[in-house]
Amino acid sequence: MEHRIEEFVRDEKHFIYFDLSEIKGNDEYIVFIKIAKECIVKYPRPVLTITNIRDVWFDTETKAIMAEWMKFNEPYVKCGTVIGFDIKRMIVNSVFKLSGRTNMVFVPDKEQAIEWLLKNSL
Repeated sequence: MEHRIEEFVRDEKHFIYFDLSEIKGNDEYIVFIKIAKECIVKYPRPVLTITNIRDVWFDTETKAIMAEWMKFNEPYVKCGTVIGFDIKRMIVNSVFKLSGRTNMVFVPDKEQAIEWLLKNSL
């Protein structure tokens, strides 16, 4: 599961890429979030995040799990992007609303996510 998290620096800004693509059950989400929490708390200052949700499995319980994750990571995230969306965009928007997050935006792919974050995060 560790391979689903990539930490990197671009233009002296710290990024974390969370690859949730093709997760197919809540047990996988729970394991992923445990590892993701261990990763994100290492940062003394907020980081920029990219979250890939391409072809994820989602149900009502997942919505609550992800809202809790977003509430947890809010102090660590300066600004974030989400890639790989399709019809799930409405579901993810409701997760944003549940978690109270307003610093997330949808973009088409990882490189565009990096560029958007570099331009739009101060």
